[in-house]
Amino acid sequence: MLALGLSLSACGSSDSEGASKPEAGAENTYGLPADYVGGEVKVGTSVGLAPYEVFGKDGKTIEGYEPDILNEVAKRLGVKLDWTAAKFETIMPGVNAGRYDIAVNGIFYNEERAAEFDLLNYFGDSATFLVKKGNPSNIASFADLCGKNIAVHSGTKYADDVAALSKEHCDSADLPAMKVVKYGDSAGYVLLMNQGRADATATARLVADYATHIGDSELETVPGVDFDKSTYALVFKKDSELVPAFQKALQSMIDDGTYGEIAKKWGLEQSMVETASTEAPAADQ
Repeated sequence: MLALGLSLSACGSSDSEGASKPEAGAENTYGLPADYVGGEVKVGTSVGLAPYEVFGKDGKTIEGYEPDILNEVAKRLGVKLDWTAAKFETIMPGVNAGRYDIAVNGIFYNEERAAEFDLLNYFGDSATFLVKKGNPSNIASFADLCGKNIAVHSGTKYADDVAALSKEHCDSADLPAMKVVKYGDSAGYVLLMNQGRADATATARLVADYATHIGDSELETVPGVDFDKSTYALVFKKDSELVPAFQKALQSMIDDGTYGEIAKKWGLEQSMVETASTEAPAADQ
């Protein structure tokens, strides 16, 4: 059964640190700036939401699909990663303040951020709907969600998203509106759906894919109802000399299949990108 501690919204944690050691014998074949060769790169993140970042069994090591990707990049570059867990709202300002070289935590690429930071795309995502296994409400389209109770985490954007989808697909067809049911704690969506108080849950595709991948999950996603597509990016200080080296190392992972193996490990194959790009993602990505 899906672990009840799995959260569908971002959360912070108190400061904590973890580190990644470079691979023995790694060579600087990716154009890493001389000041960093054999040295350390500081990474700021927020820990607490799988599959992005969570603490390991020791309560200190930061694990997740993003650490897996960055740790592999670090091995190829021959650098050590010094991970620091902090509140989400502090990690990007921390890059500009020089506390971190990189911020990562499911941070979307957008033009406002691109104007302030250098961004390196590493994963795609969208929003979607989770339902109970077997899809008892027979949801196969946005129209099928009309009149249904949709669970959304309080404080997230999904209540507004559901309202917009309802206006587009229900109001225009003279169908009953989608009804938002909010939950506050990380296990709330499971309880709501098990009690029959929610027919579906709106959340990030990446989180939904992970939720249906782990253990004996009692949830599944609905094909064809993704919305709000975007791309996740590593955040660097503007004009950072690290970007070209990280871009080349990440692209080498994509090309040799290591990136795909990491995505498969976390059940995230649908969110992979083909190119480690610093450009704005395509509108249909």
